[in-house]
Amino acid sequence: MELNNSKTSNRIGQWSVTNIMDVSMPELCGDYESALDVPEWAWVKDHASFTHIETDEDSSVYEFIVNVATLDPCNTGFPFEAPEKLQPVIELAIQNGVGYILFYND
Repeated sequence: MELNNSKTSNRIGQWSVTNIMDVSMPELCGDYESALDVPEWAWVKDHASFTHIETDEDSSVYEFIVNVATLDPCNTGFPFEAPEKLQPVIELAIQNGVGYILFYND
């Protein structure tokens, strides 16, 4: 996984523009019957700043957005508590100045 985003800050008027990295959980974690059976999904749900309005246990829509700044607020780096499969994704996001990560089902 490699990102081509720079850490430079973009602005539109007085507001900053950030990048969102999107991550397919089936691609990252492998095939599964239910997101509820995947420990990585439980971590994402616990750390999400935003959730899709129709995300619930009975829905096929399962989408969460994690604010990368909340994952390493003191810039201490790894290790911090995240499932092993998510750590490379989060590390890339931090290194490339990504603001948010969208985790979703295909």
